[in-house]
Amino acid sequence: MSFTELWGNIAALIAGFGFAATTLFMRKQKMGRPIDSVLLGNLITFFVCIPFITSDVTFDVKPWIGISYLGIVQLGLSYVFFSKAIRYVSALDAIIYPVIEPIFNPILAFFFLGELMSGNAQIGGILVLIGVISRGLLQVATTTKGNNYG
Repeated sequence: MSFTELWGNIAALIAGFGFAATTLFMRKQKMGRPIDSVLLGNLITFFVCIPFITSDVTFDVKPWIGISYLGIVQLGLSYVFFSKAIRYVSALDAIIYPVIEPIFNPILAFFFLGELMSGNAQIGGILVLIGVISRGLLQVATTTKGNNYG
């Protein structure tokens, strides 16, 4: 493992813990307005990142439309839905099910672009899918067992 890979792994760990903390704190606000925390977090991120966009800034409209679309639709809309759903699911479910999305990115890249995943990525994806499927099966078994009146 090289030095840059180490820093990438550290950044990934920090991002993972950050997402877990965000989910847990939003879950604690379930009777309030979790979307307010999402808005505040994204505004803070925006202002913290402004100093880092000093190079390669373009005034061409096309990239700004793309970035705006990603910010509003891909990130913004998903956070709106997530903050609504957090009221109705456990914190564990709120963390487990969103991790499926990064698993499907390389799968879609394979089908549409022909990109291949590394062996480690395949193993990691399989482990995540096993965890998510196991959690779903456990929930079904628990619900079925709880509803068995016989």
